[in-house]
Amino acid sequence: MVWLTHLIFLSFLHLFRCDCVLNHQSLEEAWEKQLHKDLMKGYDWSENPNTCNVTEVKIKFLMKSFNLDSDTEIFTMYSIMIVSWTDERLKWNPSDYGGLTESYFFKMEHWVPFVEWISRTDFDFGLYYDECNVENTGYVVCSPRVLVETQCTTKMSNWPYDTQTCTLDFTISEYQKDVHLIPKGKRAVSMGGAGYGPEFTIVDYHQVSNTSDKVQLRMTFVLDRNGEHLASVIVFPAILLSILTASSIILDVSDRKRLLMILFSMLCHCFYLSEMGWEIPKHSVEPPTILLFYRSSMLLTMFLVFATVILGKLRNKETAPPAWVSSVYSIVLNSHGKYFIWPRWKTNIELLTSEDDDVKSVEVWNGFANIVNSVCFFFSVIVYSIMIPMCVPKQQPFT
Repeated sequence: MVWLTHLIFLSFLHLFRCDCVLNHQSLEEAWEKQLHKDLMKGYDWSENPNTCNVTEVKIKFLMKSFNLDSDTEIFTMYSIMIVSWTDERLKWNPSDYGGLTESYFFKMEHWVPFVEWISRTDFDFGLYYDECNVENTGYVVCSPRVLVETQCTTKMSNWPYDTQTCTLDFTISEYQKDVHLIPKGKRAVSMGGAGYGPEFTIVDYHQVSNTSDKVQLRMTFVLDRNGEHLASVIVFPAILLSILTASSIILDVSDRKRLLMILFSMLCHCFYLSEMGWEIPKHSVEPPTILLFYRSSMLLTMFLVFATVILGKLRNKETAPPAWVSSVYSIVLNSHGKYFIWPRWKTNIELLTSEDDDVKSVEVWNGFANIVNSVCFFFSVIVYSIMIPMCVPKQQPFT
């Protein structure tokens, strides 16, 4: 029994000290390992591929999504950046390596271009090469995923139908000499369906190469806000409130409905101003014109409230009117101006004779109230006729 135990122990000891190791590596992997070993001999990844000529690096962005934060004024583009160039030092003969025509090289094994975006919002470089595909001709293609951010100054005057322009500037790091960045194909960015965002839609794009010594590629995006839902709750009610406020002046000042309509209009102005406070972007160079419209319209509505109360008291006043009130009454009603007095309210005292002094005073005050009310009506119509085209935003046609 003892000799059997020693035999088992010697067998385990032989297995542990055995130099025979199973090799699960395929033949293609072996050729690829040998290729990497041969290409990396004497390879200096810090030197440009073409020491005598300029290295052209082609760039292409496959946009996955984008976002423009109106509050922080930051434009963000998440995409796959395809960078390609030719490295003469990475050429090989496929017949020498089992017919291998391409291989993947991991980061920092070979030279890569340092693509920078000048207008980035922080100091994070944000570009990390994981692995690159190398063909036997020396053609290298890298496809890192990048998140590009840039400051984009927004203009909100036509909010919620505003159009914003955001620019991305790219270049090669100043530490890499004789390297030029050029777009791959006619357009340096491919959007597909990514150009349609939840808040903005990219409606135009153009690019410029070699704009200056520091900027080798400039991409400009024109974004149109999807403001239909905001227009339905902010823009359209502005026109309805204008009609409500102007039409309330037609009612008789002695009727309570007129004052209630104007007060209701003023409450609606306060409500929509409060709602706009939650929706309007806070950081903008220009204030939205729709905000100026609501503020101006509210001031006009407050003026009409005071005018309604004062005209209601003046209309049935029986005291003798001042000379200037009588003069205005006589000049307007005895000229062509009487055709512009609308609406006209009749006096409440109709049973007394026309020789009565009280009746005459009431008629003068009533006529004067009609004149002032007509002036308020035409003034309101003119003011709204000017403010609506100037301050109420309209969706701009795409050209």
